[in-house]
Amino acid sequence: MRQPVLVIGAGQAGLAAGYHLQKAGVPFVMADAGRRIGDNWRARYDSLTLFTLRQFSPLPGLEFIGNRELYRDRDEFAAYLETYAGRFRLPVRLGNAVARLVQIDGSAFEASFQNGDTIQARDVIVATGGFQVPIVPGFVGRFGN
Repeated sequence: MRQPVLVIGAGQAGLAAGYHLQKAGVPFVMADAGRRIGDNWRARYDSLTLFTLRQFSPLPGLEFIGNRELYRDRDEFAAYLETYAGRFRLPVRLGNAVARLVQIDGSAFEASFQNGDTIQARDVIVATGGFQVPIVPGFVGRFGN
């Protein structure tokens, strides 16, 4: 299958990119390894909150509900992302990570998924985030509990 644009990752950056692509009338498809939108947030530690107030944290086109002076917690933000994708009917393929991305002919890319499917796209937006794998310093084992 060939698409003009493939967006890899359906977190906040990928969803915002999808919103703007849709608004511009550019056909695209999104892919995310999670079973649900927001799973990357649900998998984090329980007390996680956004570090910006609700009034500064919404994605384009959909405000946060609630007190603008408070912070969103992990589960609220995950639910917001899921609502966002549904509200704008963003075309997200869930539950299948991109295993490989290669340029195939100088003008297109091919993404291979873990289940063996492939998608070709003229352009790719990689929106997987920078903190998917925890970085634990080597000296941490020297501290007591």
